Amino acid sequence: MKKVLITGANRGIGLATAKKFLNEGYFVYATCRTGQIPELEGENLQILQLDTTSGAFINDVATVVETAGGIDILINNAGVLLDLESNVINMQKLRDTMEVNFFGTVAVTEALIPYINNVGSIVNLSSSMGAFSEDISANSYAPSYDISKAALNMYTRSLAGRYVGSDLHVSSICPGWVKTDMGGPNGERAPEDAANDIFKLATSTTIPTGQFWLLGETRSW
Repeated sequence: MKKVLITGANRGIGLATAKKFLNEGYFVYATCRTGQIPELEGENLQILQLDTTSGAFINDVATVVETAGGIDILINNAGVLLDLESNVINMQKLRDTMEVNFFGTVAVTEALIPYINNVGSIVNLSSSMGAFSEDISANSYAPSYDISKAALNMYTRSLAGRYVGSDLHVSSICPGWVKTDMGGPNGERAPEDAANDIFKLATSTTIPTGQFWLLGETRSW
């Protein structure tokens, strides 16, 4: 049975993605800060407490994964949006955002890479708000979030380059405007729509590595 680890699996896109993988017959390691996800159940499920900004929690999760024989897929979904509709940099919010969206994601990934099995996949949840190719007016609010996702996209490229020629695929994906706590009630897509896109991307063995995806197609960085 193939295994996937999903960060931030307690709500929104992360929760929908965990349910999708469970329904598709995967063993799911679902992580969140509290270690409790009442909405998830199943015998092929283990819920793990993980604060991605804590080295101790990351090491504990890595030990669980190593002991269990590794994983096939890592979905880096955990993230925060702390400065919505503010075009002025607040240094504390920038630091807090980078700690979760960028440094936390990198720390989790680097800790788990040794335990990702052959023909593995890493999918980083990014955003078009972190794309340099977007119209400049699109990046006029939530600057800390935008910066963190741009950095995450560069990490995707860097990591893919490190493993080029191997069977490890690394991707960034923008889920679109999704109706979640972060996306708000007016989102154009349901979390399940994003989860389907993530599942297809993570389980494909034919996609090129190091790409940025949106609605099933590659998009510009």
